[in-house]
Amino acid sequence: MKCFVTGGAVLLEAILLIDWYRKRINVTVFDNLSVGKIEFLKKNISNRNFKFIQADLLNLDEVKKAMNGHDIVFHLAANPETRLGIENTELDLKQETIVTYNVLEAMEN
Repeated sequence: MKCFVTGGAVLLEAILLIDWYRKRINVTVFDNLSVGKIEFLKKNISNRNFKFIQADLLNLDEVKKAMNGHDIVFHLAANPETRLGIENTELDLKQETIVTYNVLEAMEN
């Protein structure tokens, strides 16, 4: 089984990946590292069942290419700074609505 995780470069998700490896599930984390940190995934990078892609979910073509062949998707990417979204509504539009649309579009392929 192949699992695709958006916004997975955060500490909690990195810990959860360890259990997925035991079940022999291939995990791809797709994250632009705007909030997450590569250090949170450091222990997983060398695992052959793990792949990290640093890219932006706003790029639909890249999301489609990366997601191709995956069986399950966990969409965890979001703007964690809600007060910034209040000040700049375009930020929430892009980081919440448009990226979710892109994930859903990529899942269709």
